[in-house]
Amino acid sequence: MVISGGEPIAHRKFKDILSLVYDEGIPAISITSNGLLFRESIARELRSISEKGMKVFVGFSLDSAVPQRHNEFRRNKKAFSGVERAIRVAKEFEISFALRSTVFDTEDMAGIIKFAEENECECVAFSDVHPVGEALNYPEYIMGRDEKIAFHEKVRDIQSDVLIGMNDPLYNVVSHCDGRNGCGAGVFTFNANVNGDITPCAFLPQTITNANEKIVQEIAEEYGKSPIIHNLVEMNYSGKCGDCINKSSCGGCRARAFVATGDFLGEDPHCYY
Repeated sequence: MVISGGEPIAHRKFKDILSLVYDEGIPAISITSNGLLFRESIARELRSISEKGMKVFVGFSLDSAVPQRHNEFRRNKKAFSGVERAIRVAKEFEISFALRSTVFDTEDMAGIIKFAEENECECVAFSDVHPVGEALNYPEYIMGRDEKIAFHEKVRDIQSDVLIGMNDPLYNVVSHCDGRNGCGAGVFTFNANVNGDITPCAFLPQTITNANEKIVQEIAEEYGKSPIIHNLVEMNYSGKCGDCINKSSCGGCRARAFVATGDFLGEDPHCYY
């Protein structure tokens, strides 16, 4: 289970949420945080449930190893120092952690890798800026075709002891992944919003069902019968994605397709194949 936001630690009942997840028998959680609120009390709570057998992982957001650049991108002058402090706390309490880096300039990547190595991070997960929500107001941050190719090739060619990850299905084209490894929305993962709506991913507004006042069996049944899910599992894509030879290994990003065409089964406008 991934607990994300916004900033999940800002939730007034965050510790209660952790206890509830543990009580429900979830075997592992990953928390996405900007680090600003990651204090000893949170780390102590995470350490406690980790010692009970749950695997705990925290991904701290770091978008540049240059403090000023990270702070400007995050629009918070304490953003970089917050990550540094959060990492120190995570180390003190032996909490596994990684970096989640939204790349707006590929020149920052080398510094991020070096920072990860120096701070003994287990992993760096790179992503470009998704053209959804607030990002649509900042088109200068969204990569074009050539930038995206260069970005993916650069990730592919990184040599480091730190594990490198990438969540863009298009990356599978340059990294030559086989099998069903494309967009996982609704297929490998699903998203639960704060109002109980279940959607294929956090960037797709298509509601599969609402989990409020329903037992698990009801939710699972409605999920399994959903035409949204059937279309995603069967990869009933249209346009370029529908005919692509990389359909199984990539399939394009369904959120980008929805923003560009109004159809979550449409073609991914960022495709460079």
